[in-house]
Amino acid sequence: FRFIADGHIAYMALIDPDDAPTLLDILIEESEQNNHPFLLMGVCENMIPIIEASKPGYFAFTYHRDYCDYIYRREALMTLSGKKLQSRRNFANRFRRLYPNYIYAPLSKDDFNDCLTLDKRWLQRKANGEVEEEDNAERAFIKRIFNAWDQLGGCGATIRVNNELVAFTFGAAIREHIFDVCVEKANPLYEGSYAIINQEFAGHLPEQFELINREEDLGIDGLRKV
Repeated sequence: FRFIADGHIAYMALIDPDDAPTLLDILIEESEQNNHPFLLMGVCENMIPIIEASKPGYFAFTYHRDYCDYIYRREALMTLSGKKLQSRRNFANRFRRLYPNYIYAPLSKDDFNDCLTLDKRWLQRKANGEVEEEDNAERAFIKRIFNAWDQLGGCGATIRVNNELVAFTFGAAIREHIFDVCVEKANPLYEGSYAIINQEFAGHLPEQFELINREEDLGIDGLRKV
């Protein structure tokens, strides 16, 4: 996978030891053709020896906290029990008290326009009307997923209050027992909307998923959990 990270061409880390030497040479050559130093992201510690064995001493490895994923046990997000998740549990319970007639439902094509409207309003609130480049990239990503929803086997959910969409989320399986949450959006004017979509979605996922990957925080203070 090739993508743009902070304005720099980057590649997702490869994991097959047998193919690593050949693929690294191909990607390095392509990076040079694009006038970018080679950058491989998503490298886990167990991959470092594989990459190093392919080209000894060639790479410099740097730990980047902003790109570390948050991995939860599904049961923890369902129950929100314990001290560490108390704040999230309080927000979810507050939402239930304020909006007892809310409706949870699987995300369908009929929801797509409302989702894009909610996302647009979310962007306007976030940037006071000024949409940043990475926000546009995420919005383009959401549209692309919606356009290929059936082919990708998308799985998501919505929360509505009085028929108004106040939160939506979607993702996909990355292993038979691991689900990746790609997008989660909510209207902050509905207190606890993020917590409730998070908890409800975890509770409605098929039981085969033992772990939920909520991806990285990109160093954003509002998302960072110490």
